[in-house]
Amino acid sequence: MPSFPAMFSLYVFLSSLFASLVLATPLPSRAQDTWLRGPRLNSLWASYCHYLPYSAAFHCPRDEDGQSPTVYTPLGPAYGVVTGPCVNRFVVKYASAQRWQPSTLAAAWQLPAGSTDVNALPPMCPQPGVPDSAFSEDCLAMVLYVPTSLTIQSSVPTLVWIHGGSFMVGSASGAGLDGSALADATNSIVAVIQYRLGALGFIAPNGQTNLGLKDVVNALQFLNKIVPSFGGDASKITVAGQSSGANLIRALLAVPSAQSLFQSAILESDPMVCGGLVYVLDTAHPHVGLWISFQLGPTTPPELFRFHIALPSV
Repeated sequence: MPSFPAMFSLYVFLSSLFASLVLATPLPSRAQDTWLRGPRLNSLWASYCHYLPYSAAFHCPRDEDGQSPTVYTPLGPAYGVVTGPCVNRFVVKYASAQRWQPSTLAAAWQLPAGSTDVNALPPMCPQPGVPDSAFSEDCLAMVLYVPTSLTIQSSVPTLVWIHGGSFMVGSASGAGLDGSALADATNSIVAVIQYRLGALGFIAPNGQTNLGLKDVVNALQFLNKIVPSFGGDASKITVAGQSSGANLIRALLAVPSAQSLFQSAILESDPMVCGGLVYVLDTAHPHVGLWISFQLGPTTPPELFRFHIALPSV
């Protein structure tokens, strides 16, 4: 029977040979195209890094020049920026959507809104009170904050933050939502996501329902696919949110397709239990939904609009 040193030497030789075949060209710089080697080679490289973890420590570098962290994922190379001495930030488009249509998962790693600047945060989803240049309908993005100490074998937890804003405003770049300090302090990955707001996300005129909620489900599906490449464990994902973000998490807890996508949930200032809104079950509609009643002013009657949430079909 071969000795352990002989087996280990053979393992190193074969893995090095495999790596040399994949690395026919130098590692791409941040300025090079994400698909420099083509989808097939990117997929092959990601599989190599995933299934040969010990060799990955030698052949799957995360930061080739100290300024442009690169992580190889099943969807292609992820280029990021250093946001502090111990954390890298990666921005990615997790899904695409036509107006008032369900979103579809991204098939390749890319930046939102056609951006080529890995330093830029994603544009907000359309909302009132901000300049037109600050938002885009191509806004289904997430921002990942990843400790530099992680390796592909780390298997650390991930916290997903779902912002509040009354389903009308908010973004992943809002005040206080930089996850660098939290990622560093907890040695975990922090993901901050965006979803469609207002009429574009929740009151479509064509009968589509729960578009914003479906965006969140897609964000979680995307995260499950790529987080192991960053050193995260897909079975250790916690969703957390405040106000309308907490309300979306309440919906996620009732969505069958989301049950396997996260382990734990944190709801902060959930309107359902704060008494700020009056909820009336809409039993007349073929889908289970909710009415939200709100007061426009001291002398105006309550106005109602339909707000479908937590449909089993999501």
